[in-house]
Amino acid sequence: MKKIELIVLVICWLIANTSVGQKNVLFVGAQAGVSVSNGIETGYLYFENTEVLISPCYNVYFQYGLTNALSINMGIGMERKGFEKTLVAVDRNRNPIGDLNTKQIFNYLIIPLNIEYQWGKRFKYFVGFGGYLGFLASQKLVLEEFGSFQGSEESQMYYYHGTDYGLDVGVGCSIPLKSAFSVTIRLNGNLGLKNIVKKPTFFYEEASIYSFNGLLGLRYQISRK
Repeated sequence: MKKIELIVLVICWLIANTSVGQKNVLFVGAQAGVSVSNGIETGYLYFENTEVLISPCYNVYFQYGLTNALSINMGIGMERKGFEKTLVAVDRNRNPIGDLNTKQIFNYLIIPLNIEYQWGKRFKYFVGFGGYLGFLASQKLVLEEFGSFQGSEESQMYYYHGTDYGLDVGVGCSIPLKSAFSVTIRLNGNLGLKNIVKKPTFFYEEASIYSFNGLLGLRYQISRK
């Protein structure tokens, strides 16, 4: 948690040293898009290959302008993360008999907090850096059909921690409309720093998840002091 605490301290320092005497702008926005995620894990089994999991994601957020260039963002959203892996199935003599496709799916409630720096006149370009906290809402392990095996889906939340945290970075731009609205385009990356495995399973001893998001949104300017 020390890395997350350091991020929070840096954000608080920036607020304290930039907000005084500035014209502060408050925005509220919503975004939706696609999440591409994968895992970094160790375990007992040999997996032939790994594929990313492609899922929807969405969030709502508040953006508070500290200066003309700096703002602080905080939001809440849902993101489905996970990964697909191919397990080499063996018989009783440990001879390979085929491939079994598995899928780990984690649905997280995500709370990001970051600082953004923006530039530009009409079109505003931005880069952001911060952290996120995730709360596990649901999880399931999917084993696809294989031979005479009909496949299965099973929740194994008791094997995983209820929280996750990590780094949050992003780039994008906002395109103003005629009113107080603007369209936002954002590419975001989340790097999980926590081992999400609470109890070692048949598949994994340790695991963390990273994801990349492409988001399209709408932002509304609420006030300006």
